[in-house]
Amino acid sequence: LYPVSDYSGGRGIGWAITTNYFSNVIWQSDFNNDIRNTNFNFVRNFVCTNPASPLYGQTISTQKPPAGITVPRRDFYAFQSKVTTPGDHPDNLFADKSKLLLKSTAGGTYADQYMFRLAETYLLRAEAYLGLNDNINAAKDINVVRARAKATPVLPANVNIDYILDERMRELGVEEKRRLTLMRLGLWYDRVKRFNPYYSDALPTYNLWPIPAAEIERNTTGNLEQNPGY
Repeated sequence: LYPVSDYSGGRGIGWAITTNYFSNVIWQSDFNNDIRNTNFNFVRNFVCTNPASPLYGQTISTQKPPAGITVPRRDFYAFQSKVTTPGDHPDNLFADKSKLLLKSTAGGTYADQYMFRLAETYLLRAEAYLGLNDNINAAKDINVVRARAKATPVLPANVNIDYILDERMRELGVEEKRRLTLMRLGLWYDRVKRFNPYYSDALPTYNLWPIPAAEIERNTTGNLEQNPGY
């Protein structure tokens, strides 16, 4: 890490931060082997660059934060580096490129976004195999993805839909439209209630979107009913 730098292209505005389940729990069984979890790929260690801070120049970690600091918080949380471009921002954003210091702390991210991924195709097929009760082939597809990440292979007996959803987090975090994945499986409410402490007022109704009233009215030849709870 650089002694003075802007790691992510700007200070996050705190609208979206990682849950502990995403940044820590799902990696525990293979924390040191899976290259998707290295500090370059999932940044948890930062050098304090504020000269006014007593921690100036020290490396601080989201896993063992300094006394008095609760993690996550809007200005200090683990994140996946693929959503940003550390040290590789557009030239006009730098105040001092030699120090990788930006003009503003409120910049955005400039990383390219993935649209299609071979890894996701393997994970979708693994999900289909699981639906056919074929855990052996499901595990084979998952392990193609895990082998590239140098992660320990999963045993067929350990493959279930929760494992596949966790693997999608490890592989496709901040890429996939996660809500759509969970909604098509009818598991949005279940996963949010179990793993997201920031959304305590979630309702089972939210497993489905409401059907727009205009679409119901246009359906004059049938009886299009609103989804439950709306």
